[in-house]
Amino acid sequence: MKLSTIVRHVDPKLQSMLTIHELNMPVVLRDGINSVTTQDILEIIEATILRSKNGVLLH
Repeated sequence: MKLSTIVRHVDPKLQSMLTIHELNMPVVLRDGINSVTTQDILEIIEATILRSKNGVLLH
């Protein structure tokens, strides 16, 4: 699922923090989109930004 889909579902105003490239990054959710909290999406966004800036996979 694209990060943009998750962000729109949880907190659409956070989309402005991300580039198109970051919004199009795939994210795998273990428990589905309905279980994602605002705190979760902030952590996912942080990891996505770091990954796109450094080209390093985060675990």
